[in-house]
Amino acid sequence: MVEEAVARQPSMMNPFTPSLMPSRLFGRDSELSDARAHILNGGHYAISGIAGCGKTAFLRALEDPTSWLPQGSKASGGFAVYYDLSNLQPFQPADFWAGVRDELAAKLSPYDPLHNTITSSEASAKGFEACCKALRGRNQRILLLLDGYDNAAAAYQSYSDQHVLKHLFETRRLAQAKCFATVAATYRRLSDLGPPADKLPGGESPWYNQYLFQPIGNISEADLDPHYALLAPLQLSSVWRNAIQGLCGGSPALHQHAGHILYDSVATRTLPPIKDFCDKLESATRHYYKRWWEGANSAERLLMKLAAVSDLQNRRDLGRDYDLSDVPVIFSQNDRHLREMCERGILRKTGGVAYGFCSSLMESWVLKEVENTPAAEAFGDREKEILNLSKVQVKKINSILSKAWQHKDAIKSWLSWAAARFTLGPASP
Repeated sequence: MVEEAVARQPSMMNPFTPSLMPSRLFGRDSELSDARAHILNGGHYAISGIAGCGKTAFLRALEDPTSWLPQGSKASGGFAVYYDLSNLQPFQPADFWAGVRDELAAKLSPYDPLHNTITSSEASAKGFEACCKALRGRNQRILLLLDGYDNAAAAYQSYSDQHVLKHLFETRRLAQAKCFATVAATYRRLSDLGPPADKLPGGESPWYNQYLFQPIGNISEADLDPHYALLAPLQLSSVWRNAIQGLCGGSPALHQHAGHILYDSVATRTLPPIKDFCDKLESATRHYYKRWWEGANSAERLLMKLAAVSDLQNRRDLGRDYDLSDVPVIFSQNDRHLREMCERGILRKTGGVAYGFCSSLMESWVLKEVENTPAAEAFGDREKEILNLSKVQVKKINSILSKAWQHKDAIKSWLSWAAARFTLGPASP
């Protein structure tokens, strides 16, 4: 049925258009059910994950009133208010409260008796509390869907640690007073954000204690089946599906871009050369690898470099003239960092203490970072301390990265080699 529908409408809008990405969510059914149940029981929910994992789509799904109907949560009325904090540059609490207030007002009819009350309320925690109480008097509750909440927990020159804590604890006070429910979306877990624990007010529990944490990592191949059903006329072979999975891993955003490129071939039912497909996909999604890399701390970046260089051991160009024997030891010493990167969907465990990349395109990005960074600049004293490295290990890592940096030709050929791995079968069905 899907194939016939697509075949009849080859000129329809490409359903994989990147601008439609926030409105499309693949998988996540169990997480959405969990979030709804937790919110209905008076709780607060926090999701975390890398760019392109579907955090915005997750929040938008919760914003849709019809998605709550099976559980009856809208029987007494209420408002789901989505607000993106990444637009606040720099972040200021007054701007935040003004933003959520205005989004809430937009949900009301201009003829609603409370519309003017809300639009004229003070842009502060106190002002928003008054809005919540006015709605609660009508048995209506607010669900705040806060995207990019990392912004609220990051200090800068005019938003000090003290200002950060004041805002976060004010928000927690309102949440605990049942003024609203919250689903917050961040890159890292809330417990990894904000000022260090020693700056918390005396006797106070952490500002994020009211949240139930849920990481949003990779999606399964089964979750992608409805996605690729839209490409049914192409009759993608197992070679192609394996190629796409190897390049994209479980990233919804990368699969969306892959589908967008391939959908252009539906009308002719002729697949492009796989190398051309790889090049187009890498070019279209480069900004994601950049954000994944920049979102990692310096210790995580060094571990990614070691994982990428370790994979080059399988290449004939490299591997026999340097010693990687300490890498498993370093990995075992830094299991927490590596598990967190697996949780985010950047790395995957390949056995024992060995790690590989979920997306070969991300691996290519990291190898380019190795190529562009002399080993002497790889890490400083802070990274040595965080990774618990001995002087001997530091010396060996410098040797590994120095020799990898010297083999730039092998690194530059990596993406072509990755694409060639998938041409062992026919290029088209």
